[in-house]
Amino acid sequence: MSCFHRIVARDLIKKKKAQVILGSRSWEETSSVAELGNQYGIPTLSFADPCPSWATERWPFFIQASPSKYLQMKAVAAMVQSWGWRRVNV
Repeated sequence: MSCFHRIVARDLIKKKKAQVILGSRSWEETSSVAELGNQYGIPTLSFADPCPSWATERWPFFIQASPSKYLQMKAVAAMVQSWGWRRVNV
């Protein structure tokens, strides 16, 4: 499954010029996509819980969202608004 997510993420980065990756829900997805995001210098915001404490050291572009689903969505909405984005896929 992680290979699929990595392929989709790479496609979004290369073809659609994605600027951030949002939404990984499992650690398997997160670790695969975080590695790719780090290669391209694209932030990866993970909704997976829990993530190991060493993950942010290994992948500087990795961001662990709050375990609270409400707070996660509130944070995503604030980021989208602050960056002035009009189209977002989560």
